[in-house]
Amino acid sequence: MRGKAVVAHAVLALFAASMGADASAQQAQTATPSAEATPLPAHGTTFARGSRSTSVAEQGKQRLRITPRLDTVLTWTDNAASTPEKHMDWLLEVSPGIGVSSERGRFIGMFDARWRNVGYARHDELSETFGTLRGAGMLEAVKNVFFIDLDADVSRNNSMQFGGRADDDDLSVDKNNEVRRWSVGPRLHFRLGGAAEGAIRYRSTWLDGNDRTYYGRQHEQLWNGQLGNANASRHLGWNLEYTDIRTDYEASGTETGRKLGRATVFVNLVRQFRLRLTGGHESYDSVMTDDKAAIGGGGFDWTPTPRTTISALAEKRVFGTGYNVSIRHRMRHLLLEAGGVRDISTLSDSSVYMNPAFMALFNDPGWIAQFPDPQQRASQLAAMLPEGTVNTFYRDQTWHAGVSYIGLRNTVTLVGQRSRRRTLVTGSVADYGFYGQTERLDSTTATLAFSHRLTPLATLDAMLSHARAKGDNDLDTRRTMASLGMNTRLGLQTRGGVMYRFQRSDSDTQAYDFTENLIRANLGVTF
Repeated sequence: MRGKAVVAHAVLALFAASMGADASAQQAQTATPSAEATPLPAHGTTFARGSRSTSVAEQGKQRLRITPRLDTVLTWTDNAASTPEKHMDWLLEVSPGIGVSSERGRFIGMFDARWRNVGYARHDELSETFGTLRGAGMLEAVKNVFFIDLDADVSRNNSMQFGGRADDDDLSVDKNNEVRRWSVGPRLHFRLGGAAEGAIRYRSTWLDGNDRTYYGRQHEQLWNGQLGNANASRHLGWNLEYTDIRTDYEASGTETGRKLGRATVFVNLVRQFRLRLTGGHESYDSVMTDDKAAIGGGGFDWTPTPRTTISALAEKRVFGTGYNVSIRHRMRHLLLEAGGVRDISTLSDSSVYMNPAFMALFNDPGWIAQFPDPQQRASQLAAMLPEGTVNTFYRDQTWHAGVSYIGLRNTVTLVGQRSRRRTLVTGSVADYGFYGQTERLDSTTATLAFSHRLTPLATLDAMLSHARAKGDNDLDTRRTMASLGMNTRLGLQTRGGVMYRFQRSDSDTQAYDFTENLIRANLGVTF
């Protein structure tokens, strides 16, 4: 259950994990200038993306964990329908589920399935029974050579930025909120003697939803190939990559596409500092657009100390200037992190399991210590990492920053993010925009989180967050949320907790305004 009582705790762990990433892993991730052009091994592996030097089978024998469980949640809310006029109600949820996970062997990954039964005492028309599925994994079909990546997400969350509950509110159980996304991707790794390493990847992604006005049925196909050697000589390295993405929109019978070819030269000046020079060609086409342009730019990777990493890349792209900047620094008790990106994003990129940070965070010692159970760790990561399913090609410009103080029993974290998105789809496909509401989406979020460890088994968590979203036609919504809760382990296989949450939404459309006070108690048992 993605209750707000654990959100503050997860924010702290997420930020700490992102700061604690190994500098060598950062160097490996920046070996190629674009994440989408790098074949992504499944989360749970311990080698860098695109590397085939370590076989997952060599890391240990297969250890498959199958965990049946039963979650029960009792909720009181003074605004069951999230409307301007409040209506109090009680909710009871009883959800059997099963988790499957493996951290080593031929299969690495985790899948979580639940059958949610949500019943309202007074508003029976809001009661729902439905299934959810979330997870991702990798199968090493041929040792060190052939892999198959899998990704699935079937859930009900409010995707609308300008009305209704927050996107991670698990009371958004209306059937029109259901979104189904599936992805499968084989990839082949190979070596050309000692001169270069290469990979060829194909990924097919399907998206569908009950509210077809916003999603329709979409199918995206991605082809990617790369070949290179970042350390071909003492001071020079190289990399070649090509990506082709096509998206079919069944409802409108239209198609969009994007192609990118890039060559990169690495100049290794010293061990801690490396320059990158890039050049190539990029094209984007849709119903009424056919843009083509040469691309080129440069950047650097700098690790001045083992605790500090700085990476930057700027290029001339088909949409203007693109960039990717990342700064991380850690001290004994203080963690600092900031970054920004301006690039084109697609349907597949919106999956949390396609986020390159997922693998590093899942294996981070801080996350492992915080959530020893891999299924729970994956669930917390999926809840906290930026996701937000989209239904269109868009240009994304995002900046984020955070600071965290970590003590023996207390942790305080402040994080903020500013995002500007512009859809690149035109013509009849533009009716989808961002969920059929707008072709421009500007969002700002800030979160202050506090966590105090009461005992080795119990934590007290508090969070305050504010978000604002703006779009076309004066669309403007502000959301404020605050929560206070306690979670504890009641036994080897039993967890429980209580939580209070306040939520307020102010929109340019009065019909979307609402406030809510909520009290919740939860009890979960694994078998």
